[in-house]
Amino acid sequence: MVNKFDIHWQVVRLHAKSLKGSKKIGYVIDFLQQNRYHNNWRRVHNWLQMLLLSYKKSNNYMVKLILSTISDLESFRYTFDDNQMTLKDVNTTTLLKLHKDLSKRKYNFQYNKIPKAHVEFMLQLDSEIELMKEIEEILK
Repeated sequence: MVNKFDIHWQVVRLHAKSLKGSKKIGYVIDFLQQNRYHNNWRRVHNWLQMLLLSYKKSNNYMVKLILSTISDLESFRYTFDDNQMTLKDVNTTTLLKLHKDLSKRKYNFQYNKIPKAHVEFMLQLDSEIELMKEIEEILK
């Protein structure tokens, strides 16, 4: 099972939310092309499937086409390494935005309760944000 709460992916996903239409999809596909890891392929594939559920029928064609295209790529050209970014590599502003975004996330349509990986990631985010705030206070 792929951890969707990889910080690099979460930062990309958060930024993609601020983009519209094909720019959003292009940004995520660019991420995948620059970070050719099997886990990223799985993350992007899942993201596209969820995007497909949220788009109106008029936009479905584009998402289905891209989903089909990257589905054909699953079995080759991807390594099984994964992203190397850590929470310490992300600035406080982005971590705060990510925390706010994930705090609002609903899982009712998929799960009966919040997934353990989500809870663990939020605890890590809380801890890193608190540490960064303490460091910023000391540096003032």
